[in-house]
Amino acid sequence: MNALVDTDLRKASASLFGNEKFVEVVLAFGRASGAATAQQISTATSVVHPLVGPVLRRLVDAGALRPLPRATSRGMQYYEVADAALWDAVLHVCVVLAARSSHGGTR
Repeated sequence: MNALVDTDLRKASASLFGNEKFVEVVLAFGRASGAATAQQISTATSVVHPLVGPVLRRLVDAGALRPLPRATSRGMQYYEVADAALWDAVLHVCVVLAARSSHGGTR
């Protein structure tokens, strides 16, 4: 993404979801195969970890994702899709926003 598209996408993300990184995190989670951690999403997006975690927790609170049990008390927290229909709807909105942003359109 170039800087202009990135800015447009982040503005749309903030307008719709109240978080400018929301769409990027959702798209990265959607590209992951199966479960993913906040660190994996952070690495894939270059969005810093402290900004990824809150997005994943919002998706958990909404019922789209669920945290998996940790292998150890300090183990990485993996998340997976909890409600496929809800997740697909959220992902679809994010894909549409990204496509509109990449074409320079906001209508």
